[in-house]
Amino acid sequence: MFDDEYFMKQALLEAHKAFDKNEIPVGAVVVSEQRVIARAHNLT
Repeated sequence: MFDDEYFMKQALLEAHKAFDKNEIPVGAVVVSEQRVIARAHNLT
């Protein structure tokens, strides 16, 4: 079973993707019943 820390790390990985593209490093994951159902990062 995953904990909040695991999902926060997943969001940080998304933020790193934005940073690597010279974007503002914002990342997010949407979780339902211990499963990531969406993930994204800043794409301006």
